[in-house]
Amino acid sequence: MLADFIATELKEACDGNEYAELREIAILSMYNARDKIEAVIDELTGLLSNAECTTYRVYNIKWDQDSDDDNELPSEVQVTVDDVKLIGDKISDIVGYCHLGFDYEALSNTPRSALLPGS
Repeated sequence: MLADFIATELKEACDGNEYAELREIAILSMYNARDKIEAVIDELTGLLSNAECTTYRVYNIKWDQDSDDDNELPSEVQVTVDDVKLIGDKISDIVGYCHLGFDYEALSNTPRSALLPGS
């Protein structure tokens, strides 16, 4: 545990009274940091659970492929994003190629909370 490591280091650097005081400060600081991190996680989870994502059918995708690249790339994919501006990045991330354009249509809206692990 981090507190034990810090305590060992403090013990070597301080006399008995200073060690006890500094160890207490170190332990309290770690608990405060943990509480703050948990509060941020709770806040972010709340924000994400209230947002909606949309699933899009992305088709007529024009991939940026060299003429000698014979990989078969999909002409259509489905992606779920919370902003239509992210479709291009998402399809490139999925396939591993840049695109030169595409068409899309919205299929459905999904609460973001349904996409979180454990939902």
